[in-house]
Amino acid sequence: MRFNAGLGLTASSSEGIGFSPSLSFSRKVGTADGYDQNLGLNIGTAINSRQGFKTISFAPFMSISHAATTRYTCSGTELNKSISHEIDSRSVQFNFSTPTYVPSIQFPMRNSSFTFSGRLGLELFGVQGGAQLSGYFTKQQLSTNNLKLKAYGLLYAHHAKNNLNVLLDFNREKDNSFSSDTRHLPLSAMTADVFSVSGQGLSGSYQLRRSDVPTTFDNQSVNLNAGKSFGIEAGAGNMVRAGADVVFNNSYSYAKKWHNTSSNGALTGLDFSSTPSNSNPSYEPAYFKMAGERTVDDSGYFNALGGFEPVRPQLADAGGLEVRTNNTLVRYSEGDVIQTLPDSPVSRSKREKRKQVISYLTATEAAQYGLEKCILSFPENDFKLTNPTAGSRTTSRRKGHHLSEITVLREDGQRYVFGIPAYNNVQNEVSFSVDGSSASCQSGMVGYSAVDASTGNNKGKENYYNKVSTPTYAHSFY
Repeated sequence: MRFNAGLGLTASSSEGIGFSPSLSFSRKVGTADGYDQNLGLNIGTAINSRQGFKTISFAPFMSISHAATTRYTCSGTELNKSISHEIDSRSVQFNFSTPTYVPSIQFPMRNSSFTFSGRLGLELFGVQGGAQLSGYFTKQQLSTNNLKLKAYGLLYAHHAKNNLNVLLDFNREKDNSFSSDTRHLPLSAMTADVFSVSGQGLSGSYQLRRSDVPTTFDNQSVNLNAGKSFGIEAGAGNMVRAGADVVFNNSYSYAKKWHNTSSNGALTGLDFSSTPSNSNPSYEPAYFKMAGERTVDDSGYFNALGGFEPVRPQLADAGGLEVRTNNTLVRYSEGDVIQTLPDSPVSRSKREKRKQVISYLTATEAAQYGLEKCILSFPENDFKLTNPTAGSRTTSRRKGHHLSEITVLREDGQRYVFGIPAYNNVQNEVSFSVDGSSASCQSGMVGYSAVDASTGNNKGKENYYNKVSTPTYAHSFY
């Protein structure tokens, strides 16, 4: 039997300390025709000093391998070489307690600054003397303490096309501030939702994909800047002088979707596509596909984005600080034109082929066309499965657009229906500053008051308090 153990360690001032221990073992259970048959198990978890126990994975696996020693002659010398390779491998991974990810929300800020300079001097027969005093003050604070946004995941992201002040489920690689010396902006990608399915004769992971090429953007926010400068100068002696300078300046900066097609011509072809229309009723904005499944892709959709070439929208200097794009894609390095974008968003004209089809019904649809029009609830510890209580699929918590029934159709025609959604009623992620003097090194705990866990927090230098609330959502289906 073979054992392997590992430990991952990360440390960050913003994310805390993370531990990722793992353990795996395997054992040869048989040999047939020179091929070894092995069974094993991988177990891993993740623990964070700020978030606590995060996730655990459990992955049994089976493999068939072959090892042999071959002899050959090279330049008159006889050599031996050991060769081993894996013939086949099968594994199933189960993840538990995987934390949800909430994209960052851009809060509007208000910046204020004040500078002062003063000089007092004496002059006598051309000889000067005096003293000078200067100072400055800056302050940054939130324009509002509460921000409520509509949030759209990958499945419904096309509904956010014309709404600038929304929260999209995407992330950026190596996101940071940029300047005139920044050559590359961080890459953005929609967060790919993955559904793990397990049942009698069924297991696998399904990834949610889109049929268009969306443009991602942060929620709209405006930062206000107000600056004041005051200066005074006075002198005395046989030559007297006095002066004063008062300067006020106000400016603002904002972040939002670059939605003006007159300056962003690439947006006509690179944006969310609309919902199915009469001309293409089979169009699906988003769909599920089994992870790792190989199928023939839509060549028209593939070539509309430059094929195998790395491309970028063509940029043009519009004068001053303004930059514009047009509706052409150019080769990333050379800059020659590869493809002209159409006048409508690039999207798949046909549904992508899939071996195993996973479809879904919303709560409103399942109430009319589902295998069970209602959600059946049985008494606890009643194994006779009699006298169930029928609950409506749509309530004040179970919204009509929520997924309510998921169907998996296998290649052999077997159909699996998961029609009981399990809900998480509320989720709050809270971070705030506390008084470090109340911490206990023995227990690792720190005390806090109700005021600390509120917008009235007055601890530390920043009086920091952040709370992200996620409303009711379905996390599993049975």
